Amino acid sequence: MSIGTWAKKDPAEVDTRALDFRLLLEAGETLTGTPTATVTVIAGVDANPSALVTAVAIVGTEVRARVAGGVGATYKIKLTTTTSTGRTLVSCAAMAVEAC
Repeated sequence: MSIGTWAKKDPAEVDTRALDFRLLLEAGETLTGTPTATVTVIAGVDANPSALVTAVAIVGTEVRARVAGGVGATYKIKLTTTTSTGRTLVSCAAMAVEAC
């Protein structure tokens, strides 16, 4: 598992953020299936952190998460995907949501 940091976003922004799994893939292996996102609060308070990610998709070697809303908190977004060889890969990013 690797952990990255995404740039801060404003609660009014709707954006797509990505984690690249390229370095975790073996030769000839691809990302497959339907990836998932798990969102937890690591600083601050949000009663419904899972609402932060509205969609998740595979694009090449990346898993992309559509993010919207959020409150004055810092979140850990955990993206889980499978590969063409049956492996399960996990990567995480931290992202703060802060009003301008």
